Amino acid sequence: MASSAMTSSGPTNGPTGAGPAEPDACTLLTADDAAAALGEAVDPGVVPTDGARSCLWSTTKLSTHAVEISVIGMGSFKPDQKSIPGLTITQVSGIGDAAYFVSMGGGYQDLAFRKGQIALTVSVVLSGKSDSDLLALEKTLALAALGRF
Repeated sequence: MASSAMTSSGPTNGPTGAGPAEPDACTLLTADDAAAALGEAVDPGVVPTDGARSCLWSTTKLSTHAVEISVIGMGSFKPDQKSIPGLTITQVSGIGDAAYFVSMGGGYQDLAFRKGQIALTVSVVLSGKSDSDLLALEKTLALAALGRF
């Protein structure tokens, strides 16, 4: 996981000529943020695999409820992509510089958003919730994350 120096106004610049430093995903949300979204206590955020650019908060009980935020490359941020059968893309306003919701049904969805040259996704896995419910939770988490860099 790449860590970056953060200031109260956002990430510091990388080496001369480089863009802004990539934020550490585990600093963008808190356990309290994740617990509020899931409606139950969560374990502290962890990087799911060595070198991952994401952070995962899961419930302390045995369940599959979780919140994940990932820093993605700008090449993976594609707000203009079109929906196709089995994959629904919905533009979302009011989140960063651009945002869109991706749903494949069956509980797989995420909200991709960008601020400047930093692109992220946030996903809530919570059984029994509709895509619109999950999108509302993900919007809240995205706004919290944006406020931290």
